[in-house]
Amino acid sequence: ITDGDLRRMLQSGKKLENINALNIMNKTPKTIDVSAMAIKGFQMMKKNNISQLIVIDKKTYVGIVHLHDIIKEGIY
Repeated sequence: ITDGDLRRMLQSGKKLENINALNIMNKTPKTIDVSAMAIKGFQMMKKNNISQLIVIDKKTYVGIVHLHDIIKEGIY
């Protein structure tokens, strides 16, 4: 669940007691391969107006990269 998922759920006006993660999560999040260059991740985030990507290795979750991580490292 991303901050965007939470914001959209809160804006919908649905009652919190009736909500679970499955109801608000993005079932097809943007991903990037563990071997990809960070600049590619930055470009994907910019293009899709998102701040996080799920990092995968052969379809297995290995982590999350956040836009601020890339900026903090001076990559962009």
